[in-house]
Amino acid sequence: MLSKDEKGWVVFAVLLCLAGSCLVILGWYHLQSLWGNPWSSGDNSQQGHSGTSVALTASLTSFLLWHPLGSVNVDFPHLFFPHAGCPPKWKKHGRKCYFFSPEMKLKDWNASRDECAALGSELVIIDSTEELNYLLSRSKHNYYLLGLRFSQEEKKWKWPNNVEHDPAMFNITGKYRDYLCTAIGFDQVHTAPCYGSPTTQNMCEKAATVSARLQKES
Repeated sequence: MLSKDEKGWVVFAVLLCLAGSCLVILGWYHLQSLWGNPWSSGDNSQQGHSGTSVALTASLTSFLLWHPLGSVNVDFPHLFFPHAGCPPKWKKHGRKCYFFSPEMKLKDWNASRDECAALGSELVIIDSTEELNYLLSRSKHNYYLLGLRFSQEEKKWKWPNNVEHDPAMFNITGKYRDYLCTAIGFDQVHTAPCYGSPTTQNMCEKAATVSARLQKES
């Protein structure tokens, strides 16, 4: 069974070969149109070459637009760096790096986000059930602040990237009128005060972009 990264490499290799082959054929037809084809008459030959070139270009474009790259989860930055890792003190899971702050210090949501930004990262945005399960396993005995908070203007729970929370992924427990932020811990995602709590630690995420070799050298 191929991994997601291996599937991505296979798809990328196939697309590269197809694109290269089409470019070679298009180049050959272009040269034929410039130099002439000894087996064909001038006008008919040029029209034939032009029609074939257009057909090949259209076919290649249609294939690239139609092909379901999303089905194999091709992430091109990660594809070119399949051994991407994380800086020291960060934990890698999938294609993300996570920083679990050991500090239990009272700070509000904005201050926590600024702390992540200073590290070149963002408050955690949960994109999948797999990521949710990983974070639940890492927070069995602690609460960590999430990026998810309630928009009073829109009356919706939204992530920092402005994506609305999907209730099908997880339920938010605890219904406190002034608890408009969220924290993950003790096997659940719970409402939390946006002004902070001394029992909630900060957690940041960013894309895994540092190669394993550079990680060892650092």
